[in-house]
Amino acid sequence: MKVLCFMLHHRLSTALLIFSADSAALAQTRQAEPSPLPAALQSALRRERCRVPTPPPYQPDSAAAISFVAYRAAVLSTTRKDWVVICQRSATRLIYVYRTPVLSGDAPFAKLKLSGWSPGPHREEDCDALIRIAPSPWIMRLWQGAARAARLTAAERARPVHAGIEDGTCEGTRFIWYWTGRSWIRISD
Repeated sequence: MKVLCFMLHHRLSTALLIFSADSAALAQTRQAEPSPLPAALQSALRRERCRVPTPPPYQPDSAAAISFVAYRAAVLSTTRKDWVVICQRSATRLIYVYRTPVLSGDAPFAKLKLSGWSPGPHREEDCDALIRIAPSPWIMRLWQGAARAARLTAAERARPVHAGIEDGTCEGTRFIWYWTGRSWIRISD
């Protein structure tokens, strides 16, 4: 009888061990794809209680780390590529800009309100507030009028033109966030 009890106990332990191993393997396969964002940036975003939204199912943007959601681009100067990421915090989406290199304890250099997004049932169907990078040649075309309208200083106007962050509304209005070296301005397209 002791042998039988031992064998039943032994078989039960083996069955539990096999079940446990299968559950762990299943949990591993269900984990999301690895993030294309560096670990230090992920840590800094978690510290800000920021959730990076899932990218939309549109044609991928080859210039993005995560299409329409995260980019590494020269938006603060022409000499360095910084991180630009959409951050969702409860009912708000913001654009966070992190200077590189990013450390896990870093706060964002800038937090810009994403213009066209509202959560919940009032949100327009199939309308997501997303970002793209506006390349410097595009900015150059818009720059002269924007520099005059924003009353920029001579030093700000003299800076080399770099990329901007394209933002827009669900109604089709779009504009570009541009760092002058002193402040962010919105340039209309």
